[in-house]
Amino acid sequence: MTKNTVDKVIGDYDHLAEGFRKEAASRRSLEPNSPVANTYERCAEDVEKLGAALHEGLDLVTPEVYAELNRITPQTVRRWCRNDEITHFQDERGLLIPRHAKRNRESRLD
Repeated sequence: MTKNTVDKVIGDYDHLAEGFRKEAASRRSLEPNSPVANTYERCAEDVEKLGAALHEGLDLVTPEVYAELNRITPQTVRRWCRNDEITHFQDERGLLIPRHAKRNRESRLD
């Protein structure tokens, strides 16, 4: 892919995330604690993560590889993913983490 193509695709992801956020805001104006609005927000976050991964070159690795590269256990990596402490994706192949992802301790669930 050329840089222009990647920039366009990333722009499309940003536009999609913005659409999800607008829909969430619209639904929250009708129902402040709307579970559907929460779902739209989560979709926006996921789309933004995918756009960021595209920007990083889609260098995604398994929890085992990430653990080995960072000298931690795969169980720790999975726990960080479960607690949203690290950027990750879940698809039919399983958990995938950007190779250079950094742990975000502020995202911890209470």
